[in-house]
Amino acid sequence: MASLASRILISIWAFLFLVAVAFWSLFPSTDPYRCRSLLETGRWIDRPSENGTRGSFHHWQPDGCLIHQYSSKDVRKCMEGRSIVLVGDSLNRQIGYGIGRILAGNEARRDQENVTKHSDSHFSYYGVAISNIWNPWLHVDTSENVTLIRELAIFRDEMETPPTSIKDQKAPAMVLLGGGAWFSFGKTESEKQVQMNDYLTALTSLNHLVGWDMKGFFTAPMDGDGVGNRVFFAPPGLPAYLGDDEMTRNNKSEARAELVRFQKRLHMLNDEYNFPFAWSMPATSDYDNATIVDPEGSAFHVTDLVAEAKANIYLNLRCNGKLDRLNERSFTGTCCTDYGGKPTVQLAFVYVGWGFLIVCLTCEILHFANRCSMPQFKLFNMSIGGAFVLPLLMSYYADRTQMMAKGDKVWSFGNSILCLIWIIPGLATLRKSPTRASGDDITTVTVNSTLLSRDQTNEWKGWMQFVLLAYHWAGGDQSIQAGVFARLLASSYIFQSGYGHTSYFLLKKDFSFSRVASVLLRLNILTCSLCFFTNSDYTQYSFVALANFWFLAVWAILGLGHHRYNQNTHILLAKILISATTITFFFKYTPASQWTHEALKLCFNIQWDWETWEARLGNDLYITYAGMITAVIKHKYAWSPKFPLMWFLVALSVIILGAIGHSRSKEDASPSSSIPWYPIVSIGPVLAYLVLRNASSTLRCYHSYMLAWMGQCSLEFYILQFHLLQAANGRGILLTGAFGGDGSLVDRWRDLVFIMPLFIWISYRASSATREIVKIIMAQESREVSEDYIPLSNTLDKDCTDLFGSTADGGLSQLASGLLADCHSLWSQWSKRSSITQFPRGSSLKALILSTQARVFILVITVWVLNLFSPGPSNVILDDEYRS
Repeated sequence: MASLASRILISIWAFLFLVAVAFWSLFPSTDPYRCRSLLETGRWIDRPSENGTRGSFHHWQPDGCLIHQYSSKDVRKCMEGRSIVLVGDSLNRQIGYGIGRILAGNEARRDQENVTKHSDSHFSYYGVAISNIWNPWLHVDTSENVTLIRELAIFRDEMETPPTSIKDQKAPAMVLLGGGAWFSFGKTESEKQVQMNDYLTALTSLNHLVGWDMKGFFTAPMDGDGVGNRVFFAPPGLPAYLGDDEMTRNNKSEARAELVRFQKRLHMLNDEYNFPFAWSMPATSDYDNATIVDPEGSAFHVTDLVAEAKANIYLNLRCNGKLDRLNERSFTGTCCTDYGGKPTVQLAFVYVGWGFLIVCLTCEILHFANRCSMPQFKLFNMSIGGAFVLPLLMSYYADRTQMMAKGDKVWSFGNSILCLIWIIPGLATLRKSPTRASGDDITTVTVNSTLLSRDQTNEWKGWMQFVLLAYHWAGGDQSIQAGVFARLLASSYIFQSGYGHTSYFLLKKDFSFSRVASVLLRLNILTCSLCFFTNSDYTQYSFVALANFWFLAVWAILGLGHHRYNQNTHILLAKILISATTITFFFKYTPASQWTHEALKLCFNIQWDWETWEARLGNDLYITYAGMITAVIKHKYAWSPKFPLMWFLVALSVIILGAIGHSRSKEDASPSSSIPWYPIVSIGPVLAYLVLRNASSTLRCYHSYMLAWMGQCSLEFYILQFHLLQAANGRGILLTGAFGGDGSLVDRWRDLVFIMPLFIWISYRASSATREIVKIIMAQESREVSEDYIPLSNTLDKDCTDLFGSTADGGLSQLASGLLADCHSLWSQWSKRSSITQFPRGSSLKALILSTQARVFILVITVWVLNLFSPGPSNVILDDEYRS
């Protein structure tokens, strides 16, 4: 049971969290969906090169949210046959070209090469029409602008009288206005003022033509079409001339100064126009000359990559809300969205979670008011029930709402420093492992002087988990070398899983239902709950899925004929070899895996990414068997504590072979892909670490206390990191939103200092709570509770002692004692009625209903039914002309 200080601390945090959520819900900001942040803010956070410029522009970071990279399919599903109209100068036309390239790639490039300069252009790809109307002076009162006037008139009419369905809409999904550069070439002060006035007059005419306030979507509720059809205006960008012609340099410099004056004036008039200003458009190029494609020419036009980034910003504004409603993007972009309509099952879990947390917090407060040193209820307290549901609610509000800011990941070599920080606390907490006896009274073995003791395996898990946390937070998946190393660490976890379960079964010979259910509950109870709270794919937590599979495989291999065959080493190794051959055959050469997926989909309505699951399983196809064989060798043969030099040389050669194998696999190191030979090559480095870590008795007898502590909670660290440290299913990271910056470690360390300690602490509390909940479900008496917990009688004033040892008294304490006595009386009566020991021996049916097997079965059935009601992606059926 948790200490008094821990109970007080988690109760305070739960109360503060409740207050924060209530305040956020009752008093929303002026930008509840972060549409304004996307429209008006942003910066490039790609790492600059040695000369200070960025070689590529891939990571645009608005304040507090993530950009989704749109594909052709995404655009088509959002548009559903509607058009996009762009009006203005060549800068705006480049955005239209960018949308075309996102839709049709090389086909759009070929079409764009044939466009006459300073003219209109009209393209159509997969039923999505893109109209570029050449109008650098933003005129709306001439015969040349009939198309613009007609489109805006249709747009205005449908805003006043919305059609009943999207197919009935005739107006464009987006009208993108932009211009100003052509008004910046006045020579004298009077000419400059005239052009400024002309520019403002043109904007006023456009404003009247639009005629409908387009800025209400910042706070208005979203519907099935997201923010709906919108009009945006892009202020002019600034030129960046880098040529040698002095006259051109002076002209561009004056134009830049004039456009800066335009931007300042538009900022002052920002609230007077019906259409919102897209300040992120000029921000993409105003502060980095490398974004300009013709720095020695017009010095205005941006590179294709930057133009496509601008197009992507507009698409995020228009489409994120809609695609989230369709559950199409897996929350990979968080700007300008309300995260879609939440499924009923998800909302039910959140509401029930809140109710459960409030009950736990209330009971804990009553315990404190009554000065009880220990909680009275096993589940309804902040140590177990509250500590379990609190991280789930935190995950929902942090990663499935706009309550917390999110940021993109950008890997740099400097970020790799994070992966080495564990060395400092690891060495600082180095200590000798305590001696624990194992065996009977006659033979005693010093457990921690043997190969892979409990402290050593926990330490191994701990430092690997620390490295993986840093790897994920710092965007290590963008580095091939870091990705290969992270994959090797994941394989090490699977190795330990095979080793640990094999050691247990060979030593304890416990193949019972209780053992299987306990392990599977320990692995899945938090994971499945998190899937329902966050509406996530179970295979996102790939290690848990792999751990389930390999545990059941080890159980089946060793459980088959365990009374007769496990004592014979040759037969035991033969069973392992046959299993490896059988699983390899069915996995690689038969459609059994796909059949399994179809059966699970039919029976349980799973929506798993089966290809990713197959790739991850294939990458670690043999490492489990290496762990099993290692456990058999340790169990069956005496292990010499002193390794000869040959073992050390073998370890070095294995490391070299492993490095060679990985270097040949650098083409693709993403965790969702399969690398040839990796399942075999990965065994070498893992065994090499094992040999080197146990090369002497001194190394075996010492361990790092802090890393071993982290290793005990590694499962919760792994699961909760996706929502309490990272964001958007691992694509981004959580930020406090209190700091800006360039996305570097030097900038984001302030967010990390606040978030990381909270994440570590709440994961530790969730780990302890999960263990206790499994014991409650399995009717196992908690060792800590049996030693420290004294049951309270109905006369709480006698048996419930003060936190500091005195007897509880006083008005508040008496009131709390009365409430606790009543609750405890009802709970005790229910417990007695439901206890199996209360039934006579003949009541086998009642005993069966209330047995451990029945509780587990009911839990599984409940999860199955809930999963049946959990919706999958709501696919938009595209007509033939919209398909690729």
